[in-house]
Amino acid sequence: MKYLGLFLAAFITGYHVFSQWQVFSSPTDMQAFSKAYANSQYVKGEAASQKVDDAAVYTYAASAYMRGEDPTTINFEHPPLGKYLFGVSYFLTGNILWANAAVLFFTLFLLDVLMRRIGLIPLLRAIVLLLFGLQEMIHVHMRLGLMDLMVLCASVIFFVALFSQSPKQNPKWKKWHGVGVGLVLGALASLKYPVPSIGMYGAMMVWWYVRQKAYRQIVVASITAVTVYLLTYGVYFLHGHSLIDFMKFEWYRFRWWTGDRSMPKFLILQTLFMGGFPAWWDKGVRYVETEWSALWPVACIAQFIGLPVMRKNKELQMYFVYGTGFLILFAVGAASFGRYLQQLLPFWLIIAACGAQWVYTQVKKKIYAKQT
Repeated sequence: MKYLGLFLAAFITGYHVFSQWQVFSSPTDMQAFSKAYANSQYVKGEAASQKVDDAAVYTYAASAYMRGEDPTTINFEHPPLGKYLFGVSYFLTGNILWANAAVLFFTLFLLDVLMRRIGLIPLLRAIVLLLFGLQEMIHVHMRLGLMDLMVLCASVIFFVALFSQSPKQNPKWKKWHGVGVGLVLGALASLKYPVPSIGMYGAMMVWWYVRQKAYRQIVVASITAVTVYLLTYGVYFLHGHSLIDFMKFEWYRFRWWTGDRSMPKFLILQTLFMGGFPAWWDKGVRYVETEWSALWPVACIAQFIGLPVMRKNKELQMYFVYGTGFLILFAVGAASFGRYLQQLLPFWLIIAACGAQWVYTQVKKKIYAKQT
């Protein structure tokens, strides 16, 4: 069962690609996206003849960034790394969606790596990958230029890097452990606007290193992360801007994100448990998540089965903090749509699977004790 994760990652990714082959085999029509953006609310404001969604903006930005456009002039709200990845996919294949295929494959494969680390049996590993990977939410996401799957992939890589052989166990790795974790932290900060989410990753990193008394790695990882973040804005500096200009831009963006926002909070809990929420932009209308599945609330609740295992497993504790912490952040930050739960669901499933394995083991022990 050594290659179980590799096989299932290829199978699930292949299913999503080939069941939507027309979307993946056709080139991305950048002219259409360019025209839509030029006539959208982002350019013409209230006079716009049409409104475009996030996926359309990211798709257009991917092409513009690859042509050398200043990343603060298009979709300034978010850092540019995700759009650059879409741009590379477009440059190599003519279609941005192949980036999604690559990201899904690596996400599933590395989730299996994490599950092997905590000792899940092959059957439960396969169930977790299939339940998560075959979600309608993933199927829909694969044909859209959104970055939520990239955030999940980077989060999984973050845990793989953080939980890899510790500096104290292997002195040769000591120099590079913080660098590796910092690279992933920098990537996470460069995919979507990092405030306040990067604080969650930073806190988990600090806690992990403090437990190992590897304080130097905190500094190394932090410096590396900041460097990566600045490098993703390299084109911005090539356009003649200074570091002072960049700091002013970040302050402007921070004020934009924390300004007067009308979206109500905690709606994501309705999305999680009921598959929709009252649309604040259209009074009297209820927004329905068509990709909603009963698995979402079941997995969220079922993770508490893993509490007995969590007491002795630091990695599971981190997954629980990650899932619970981000659910609270999404609720308070008015992130209402189901796609945000994409980065939490696999960790809920992993914790629940560990709990199920523990329950099975305890029952088996009791049956054996009675027989003897």
